[in-house]
Amino acid sequence: MTDAVSLTAEVARGDLGLGALSLETAGVYHVVSFAEGGITWRRTTVQGKYQKGRRLTQAQQDTVSDVLLLRVYGSSWIQVNNRVAVVRDAFSQFAYWLAVTIDGHRRVSACEPADMEVVGEDTRRKGLMFEHMREIQLTIPRDPQLYEGAI
Repeated sequence: MTDAVSLTAEVARGDLGLGALSLETAGVYHVVSFAEGGITWRRTTVQGKYQKGRRLTQAQQDTVSDVLLLRVYGSSWIQVNNRVAVVRDAFSQFAYWLAVTIDGHRRVSACEPADMEVVGEDTRRKGLMFEHMREIQLTIPRDPQLYEGAI
């Protein structure tokens, strides 16, 4: 049996004129999971009229995508909806910092606007059964370089 993993996250909202948003607030937000997603590459290739396929001449790592699964809670459907809007606004910024702490190890990354979707039962039941909770998945493109420190 393993111990539970400690996971917290916060997103800077400087472009919105607001302080950092903590994504681990009791009764409001709960980070369910966080993982590195895919990697994309910028490739330079050559191909010729009489050559089968192509040949790679250069490859540079482009973006990395992290996947964050977040539960949003509230006392009513509208409160949950408003809190989801706060998350959407924070992750829709053109550029922002995301800090994630896993078991005491903090990493900070420079991020781009995230793709967001509602997942789980909420998508089938249209919010009727889970009116006090919504689960959203964020796919967050980020710079391959990780940083340390405050956001």
